[in-house]
Amino acid sequence: MIKHIEHFSLTKQSEVPVVSGDPVDHPVGKWLTEQEGEIDTALIGIPFDGATVIPSRKGTSGGPAALREALGEMNCYNVALDLDFSEIINGSDLGDIPVDDTDSVQGVHERVSGILESVIMSGIIPVSMGGDDSLCFAAARGLCRATDGHVGVIGFDAHLDMRFFYGEETSSGSSYRRILDELSGQVNPKNAVLIGINGWFAAKDYARYAREKGVTIFTADDVYARGIVDIIGEAIKKATEGTTAVYVNFDMDVLDQHYAPGKVMRNPGGMRGRDAFVAARMLGEEAKVRHFALNEVNTRRDISGFTALIGASVINYFWAGLAVRKNRSV
Repeated sequence: MIKHIEHFSLTKQSEVPVVSGDPVDHPVGKWLTEQEGEIDTALIGIPFDGATVIPSRKGTSGGPAALREALGEMNCYNVALDLDFSEIINGSDLGDIPVDDTDSVQGVHERVSGILESVIMSGIIPVSMGGDDSLCFAAARGLCRATDGHVGVIGFDAHLDMRFFYGEETSSGSSYRRILDELSGQVNPKNAVLIGINGWFAAKDYARYAREKGVTIFTADDVYARGIVDIIGEAIKKATEGTTAVYVNFDMDVLDQHYAPGKVMRNPGGMRGRDAFVAARMLGEEAKVRHFALNEVNTRRDISGFTALIGASVINYFWAGLAVRKNRSV
C-alpha cells in the first residue's frame, strides 16, 4: 500500500470529507483513507486552468476541491447496481499535482505527464481531476510514456479540440490535435474516438481534419439515436483494436446544460447525466482502460455544486466498473 504521497511529489490541498456518521455506511472519503493492501486506483487532482485563454471562462482550477467535496456526500454502495466497490477494489487519494500561478502551460503539462507516468507504471489506475481540458493531452502523454505499444483514446467532449498549436503555449481547445500530431508514434487515429460532439461550436476545417485522419466521431445526436450502450460498445472495439492501453477523457461540457451548468462552455442539447454514468461504468469494466480523467468543473459558474456532484457520480460509476473488472479477473 502507498503510505506517502511524497513518493509521487503530490500535495494535500483538500481531502474527501466523511459526511455520514452512520456506522453501517461505507463513505467514499473513508474508503480512500483507510485501505489495506495494494492500491488498485487513485484519485489525483490537477488544479490548473492556465490554458483557458478567455479570462471570463476560468474557474476550473477549483474543480478538484469541488469534486472531493461532492464525493464526500457519497457512499461506495449503489442500490441499482447492488454493488459496493469498497469491498472489491482498494483506492487512495494521492492529493494534487502541485501547480504555481507562475508556471507555464508547458511546465505544468510536463509535470502532469511525468507524475501520471510514474503512477501508471506502479500498476495503479489513476482517476485524475482537472482543471482545464488542456490536461487531456498531458495525461494521454503520461499514459503513452508508461506503455509499451499503441494507446487508444476515447474522449467525451462537446467540441473537437482540434485547434492549431499556437507558439510555445497551447489552449484547452487543442488537446486532441496535439495527441494526433505529437503522439502519433503510439496513438493511431483509427483508435481515437470522440463522443458527444454537439452544437454550433466547431469549425468545418477541424471536422474535416479529424475525419480525414481517421478519427471516429459520435455526435450527441448519435448518442440519442443509437443509445449510449451501443455507442460505447463500438467505441471500445475501435479503441482497443491493436492497442495495449486506452486513455479515457471526460470533459464535463459534453453534458447538456441542465445536467452540468458549471462548465467552461455551455452546451444546450448535450448528453444526459444518466448516459454518462452508464458510459463510465462500461469503460471501468474494460481491461485496457488504464487512466480515466475528468476535467472542466467550473466552480465559478456552477450552481449549488451540482456540476461537481454529477462529476463525482461519473467517477463513482467508473470505480463500480473497475470493481466488476477485478471480480472478473479473479
